[in-house]
Amino acid sequence: MNHIHKDCLLAQDTLDEVCAEEVMRQQNISVQSVNACISDSFATPGDWTSYNVMLGIDREYANHMGI
Repeated sequence: MNHIHKDCLLAQDTLDEVCAEEVMRQQNISVQSVNACISDSFATPGDWTSYNVMLGIDREYANHMGI
């Protein structure tokens, strides 16, 4: 996340797919694995308008913790 912040947000004043994927490659992070994880986090995999299970769990946890 530090590299995303430094290389995309600060250096380019934007966060787009091209920059994010370049940073992942530089850090030896599988872009394909990250994209699959994102897609699979939705109730209907690949349907970005369906409920996002991972974000829902995170939201419930944050609410439980009073955040």
